[in-house]
Amino acid sequence: MILDIMMPNMSGIEVVKEVRKDNQIPIIIVSAKTADMDKIQGLITGADDYVTKPFNPLEVMARVKSLLRRSEGQVQNTTPDTLEVGPLKINKDSHEVVTLTGKQIQLTALEFGILYLLASHPNRVFSADEIFERVWQQESIVSAKTVMVHVSHLRDKIEEATGGEKVIETVWGVGYKVEG
Repeated sequence: MILDIMMPNMSGIEVVKEVRKDNQIPIIIVSAKTADMDKIQGLITGADDYVTKPFNPLEVMARVKSLLRRSEGQVQNTTPDTLEVGPLKINKDSHEVVTLTGKQIQLTALEFGILYLLASHPNRVFSADEIFERVWQQESIVSAKTVMVHVSHLRDKIEEATGGEKVIETVWGVGYKVEG
């Protein structure tokens, strides 16, 4: 969300307060108010960034892209706690994965993280670097083989529990996905 502080019916600060009551959507304030206290108030109220006018549109686009990259994994208010993907039920809170026939699959924390990430974004392809950054929660400095090994173990466990059903697909040269 990009908004100005000085708007006709409601100030941008009031909008930020209302949005923050139940949503963590990224917010950038763009304003002609350049005083430090205005910036501080906007950020303390809940804005993620504050840009003063006049501004370079390319800078604002760069800030938007940066904020979306940082917040993408955090804005999961719309992701349910329990997901059903193919023959699996995945419970985020209890870290349990159960087949539709009731068989529980024991996964490591990293395997669960990979499965939940892919299942919560059906049909989206994630590169090995993206998976590493989101699941390990650090910048990807290792080879893609680390992710590949974890995905391989995860596939083996799922296929063994489901009688050979494939849940995670490889998109060659790109990454991994789960069909929705």
